[in-house]
Amino acid sequence: MKLEESEYINQGPLTERCDYIFIVDEQINLVEKAGSVRVFSTRGKKCGLERDPKGTQGYCYWHESEPGKSKDPHLKKTLEIAVKQKVYLGGAFLSGGGPGTYYVDSEGPMDLTGANLQGAFFAGAYFEGTILQGVNLREAHLESAWFGSTNLSGADLSGAHLWGTDFQFANMKGTELWNAEINGGTQLGGAYWGDDYVLAAESGGRLGCAEETYRILKQHRQESGDYRTAGQFYFREMESIRKQLTRFRRLLWTVFFKSICGYGERPTWTFGWAVGVILVWGGLLLPLGGIHNPDGSTTQFSWPPNFAILKNGLSLSLITFVTLGYGNRYPDSAAGEFLAGFEALLGILLLSIFVVSFAKKVIRG
Repeated sequence: MKLEESEYINQGPLTERCDYIFIVDEQINLVEKAGSVRVFSTRGKKCGLERDPKGTQGYCYWHESEPGKSKDPHLKKTLEIAVKQKVYLGGAFLSGGGPGTYYVDSEGPMDLTGANLQGAFFAGAYFEGTILQGVNLREAHLESAWFGSTNLSGADLSGAHLWGTDFQFANMKGTELWNAEINGGTQLGGAYWGDDYVLAAESGGRLGCAEETYRILKQHRQESGDYRTAGQFYFREMESIRKQLTRFRRLLWTVFFKSICGYGERPTWTFGWAVGVILVWGGLLLPLGGIHNPDGSTTQFSWPPNFAILKNGLSLSLITFVTLGYGNRYPDSAAGEFLAGFEALLGILLLSIFVVSFAKKVIRG
């Protein structure tokens, strides 16, 4: 019987075949060579592998939902062999349970750390709570698969098909997502990306790949309404661009775009710069040039600075920075006037950046 005429995708023994029915519609080609047989759609077809004699549901080893697979010492090796032989494992149950998962009282999560599953067919598979740290899932078919609460830190998902894949609350720290197919149905809500949101492409020095990956993730989170995470990916995108610049241009970006406002995503950095300018000008620069006070006296800098120097200096610095200009306290020298004018210019610049950055944060929620 030809495969395209069969209701089964995998060809196990003619008797005792697994009748697990696939619900994900996927077009696949199990054997990539000339004259190979193509299965045009998996929806409604049956597994066809040999039933698990120890199972309780009449399915094969991979589709039995009993969480006992976590005790199998040969699980990872057996899975790698099946993937290498291009066994179709759509809907496979590889969720061993554990804290925060449906099978919270089971024998614990399955550990597939470092497994080589490149090109695997896992559409609609269940990986909830599974440890997939450092796993190779390059170009794998993961459409509509469930990775909730899964540890995917350091995993390679480059070129993987992630349409409708659920990564909610998964650990995605340092993953490789270059050229992965992400669409609006891909669920990334609550995923953990590490404290700095740095992915493998950036840490590996492939900055062009990192820039594009961050841009895709930023757009995805914006469309999902997760503006906080989108802002983090925008920051990483800008960092990837900065690192690709020449030394001089990189210095300019560092000073004017990153350090002052974090590319518009860090208004607290701008506020810190503003406070620093007020303190430096008020505690040192303006008193050095002399300050004319409302009572006619003059304040000159001395070491250590006393309370009067700090009070008069900070008062003049603050009203100069915010460009109030009361006129009752002003610089007493040409150098002081120049420094005050420069501080006013910095005040206009920093206050404008702070207002824009802060307003963007508030509007986005």
